[in-house]
Amino acid sequence: QQIRKYGNPQLSVSVQRAPVEKPLLKFVSTPRVRLKIAEGFIAKQNKFNNCNFFMVNGAVSSSSEITKLLHHSFENKEATYFLVCKSFNNEVLYTLKENYDRGITNVIPVEFGFDLNSINSLVDLHSIVGGLPVSSDLGDVLSAADISRSGFSDQVIVDSQSFNIRPSKDNKEHVKRLSKQIQESETEKRKLLSKRLIALRGNACNVYLPDRSSFDSVELNIRHSVLLMNQMSKHGVCELRAGKNKFYI
Repeated sequence: QQIRKYGNPQLSVSVQRAPVEKPLLKFVSTPRVRLKIAEGFIAKQNKFNNCNFFMVNGAVSSSSEITKLLHHSFENKEATYFLVCKSFNNEVLYTLKENYDRGITNVIPVEFGFDLNSINSLVDLHSIVGGLPVSSDLGDVLSAADISRSGFSDQVIVDSQSFNIRPSKDNKEHVKRLSKQIQESETEKRKLLSKRLIALRGNACNVYLPDRSSFDSVELNIRHSVLLMNQMSKHGVCELRAGKNKFYI
């Protein structure tokens, strides 16, 4: 009933198993990027405002490389700074954690590339927050990078392995490129690209089903219906059956 009420021809629907007692539907209206806060770092909240994304296409290996960022955060504590990179060593994490816990700075370490689905998260993030990632491939030196290269979002909600981000930049061209790649790709790559596209559209319904065998047929029905829906025109209607119930998306 919720899909029927809120669904539309552009709605992306995904289904997964979860430790829930009853089926759960979550509608997402903002783009989502697969990122996670670095292990061992505990943020004080999961909802943030006035967010800056300082993006690094690589790893941060020394605290001296982020001195400018820490100093900038110290002088602008009302803003949250997400330091996004592939990995952090223990020294950097310790420095960030100590300064954050003591209220000296407001810099939160965030990782991408921790699994197959997050390899291209930096590109997706850049498409919705803007800015310019720091990259040694471009001749950038991290310790000297200008903080004004950061991307921006006025609101971010953090889940365990994803960030729901209110965009500050139109990502239609990026979405269009992904859509074209999906059409030209083989099955496995198409699946990965489709997940990214669903997340970036910011118009999705995530269906969580109990991890019990009695819901196997429901999951199969939903996946089949979503496949049919994707094959139809943008004004198409797809019938979905769950037990004795029937509704359309």
